[in-house]
Amino acid sequence: MTRNIKKILTSFFACCLLLTSTTQAFGDCCCDPCNCECECFCQFPNYNPCCTGVGDGASLILEFIWWKPCFNDLDYAVKFDTASVGDNRSCGSYLYPPHQFSPGFRVELAMDKVWCNWDLMAHYTWVQEKAHNEQTNDTGLLASTLFHGGFNGDVADPDTLNASHFYQYQTFDILLGQDCCISHCHYFTTYFGLQGLKLDQTWKSDASEVVGQFTNNLDLRWDSTYEGLGLALGVEYDYRISCIEFYTDARLAFVRGNNVSKYDLTRVVGGTGPVTTNVIFKTDDPSCVPGVHLRAGINYVYEYCNKEFIFTIGYEFLNWFNMPRIRRFTDTESDIGISSSPNGSRIGFHGLNIGVGVKI
Repeated sequence: MTRNIKKILTSFFACCLLLTSTTQAFGDCCCDPCNCECECFCQFPNYNPCCTGVGDGASLILEFIWWKPCFNDLDYAVKFDTASVGDNRSCGSYLYPPHQFSPGFRVELAMDKVWCNWDLMAHYTWVQEKAHNEQTNDTGLLASTLFHGGFNGDVADPDTLNASHFYQYQTFDILLGQDCCISHCHYFTTYFGLQGLKLDQTWKSDASEVVGQFTNNLDLRWDSTYEGLGLALGVEYDYRISCIEFYTDARLAFVRGNNVSKYDLTRVVGGTGPVTTNVIFKTDDPSCVPGVHLRAGINYVYEYCNKEFIFTIGYEFLNWFNMPRIRRFTDTESDIGISSSPNGSRIGFHGLNIGVGVKI
């Protein structure tokens, strides 16, 4: 193992010496590292001795996004066709809020060569949606999976059960990146920087059961906010043919933040004197969240009056791990605080992005 490491280090330093000798042969040329000419490889890694560090143009791109969420742990009830479960063969179906594609936007601001050949980029993304579903129990069995087990017995077989799930997703980043032309028309851009993430979620669920002349109710509201800040790094590959550019982009991010949530359940037992019980569980739990973001698409660049107008279309996938989720309380009142973890959910999106921008 030690010999292999020595061989690798020897080869690495030999390559560095070769690149250095090549640099001295060409001299301190003022080349554009993305011009794909032979002399552009005279500096490594893409160092331009003639850069001034004052920037070399800026661009602004506005994108419309059409995303569908891929969240797990979103079941709110289970429904059986039979009134009794366990005596005979029973088959139940879990119910979920029907999230659909929803609109959002992303803004990108970039400045070229703010320091030598390093570009500065910033992005902001926003999307939100609310899904609602309501079930009526006719002849079967309907049970909530969100209500606390110690209180669920008062509305064990609800006549109506509804639930809604709302989310608002926001991210921002500030990145430094550099283009590297490896051959004619083939470009790689590596980048790194700060990554911010904010996710707001709200669950609402209500169940009612008529017992004789009285009605029992359970009402739940869960609010969660996750805010985190961390690091991101990635690589983008572009293949440019005249005014058309094909791109792919892969990014990894690692964020540390806090999940602040509130589980608020109200029970009303009907009768000549209705009894109301309210229980609240609060959470402030730190968690580290890794994420991955993949994109692919096409850019078209049109030049007019010394300005470049950019039109882009693409598709993307992203996923965050260990995200907040609603607690599941399954025990009775004697073990009222025992629940599932408030973190551990996977939250992702996939969808289309269409944008337009200008570069000056």
